[in-house]
Amino acid sequence: EVEQIFTAAIDHLSAEETLKEKELVVGPNIKLQAPYFDIAEKVVWGATSMILNELVSIINEYKNGE
Repeated sequence: EVEQIFTAAIDHLSAEETLKEKELVVGPNIKLQAPYFDIAEKVVWGATSMILNELVSIINEYKNGE
């Protein structure tokens, strides 16, 4: 499901301060640390966050010549 579409520069996605974590309460006494991207004050998490994280990893490998 997609709520909104927007753009972000690759350099912004790969900046360390863009990838964050927050605690989610998913049940009684059940808490998870969930990674998310903070892009233009929007929280991008879940499957989209995982896909973006893979993209950033591939781009960083390419930049580093690995």
